[in-house]
Amino acid sequence: MAVARLGGITAAAQGLDPTKGAISHRIKALAAALGFDLLRRLPRGVRPAQKGAQLLHAARSAVDALDRQILAPRGESRRSVTPGLSTYVGSRWLSPRLMGFSEAHPAIRLRPQPMIGRFDPERDRVDVAIRRGRGERRDMPVTPLFACPAWPAASPALAGRIGGLGRERSLGNAILLDDRDGSTAWQEWLERVGLPQHASGARLTIPDPDLRVQTVIDGQGVAINGRPVQPGLDDGRLRRLSPAALGDYGRHPAIPPRAAGNPDVAIPGR
Repeated sequence: MAVARLGGITAAAQGLDPTKGAISHRIKALAAALGFDLLRRLPRGVRPAQKGAQLLHAARSAVDALDRQILAPRGESRRSVTPGLSTYVGSRWLSPRLMGFSEAHPAIRLRPQPMIGRFDPERDRVDVAIRRGRGERRDMPVTPLFACPAWPAASPALAGRIGGLGRERSLGNAILLDDRDGSTAWQEWLERVGLPQHASGARLTIPDPDLRVQTVIDGQGVAINGRPVQPGLDDGRLRRLSPAALGDYGRHPAIPPRAAGNPDVAIPGR
């Protein structure tokens, strides 16, 4: 549109300044022209405001319709599913299954999208989000995918020190790693094994699971983990600290309302 409006590719390139200041200015100008806020500022970043989210949904629907118009004359249909999941689960759980899925459903294109932190259906352009925990969501359907009991793990050196000093004393001096702000996994595990809450040491939140697991392997902290870190246990880089686990944890697909009508999202055994 910019090329057509400005009458040349060079002029369009000069006009589409991708700097942070230019993007901010254009968003403010658009909000002023529309008469309502598009974004809401958070302590870390921004998210769409209510009317901004509605406009975003309308824009995405228009783009999807345009895609269908482009593909239709070529006799193609748009059948794709975008699963959102952490890079750690993507590489250790999804990746070994991609070829089997493609052979079973050749007409469907999977487009995995990495996700870190909380799932926001208005922000994250995914058809199904595979999240860790108990599947507590009231705003969209959530069903169990597979059980994934959670338990603490550490590097062999740190696990040895914990074994020598005792869990209550040593965990009180260790850095306990969380996957998100407000996580209650450590409190729940301490209660499960009968340890007081003061046994919890300093806390550090690392949303990226790859970085969090590597931090544990490097001996810099202890994290509540589960099935995806089994290779680290097998090769000796990690050691489980206790047989006690949060047994009701697992991986749960959450389907946002926008994708609920996509029949490919509901294929059994995907």
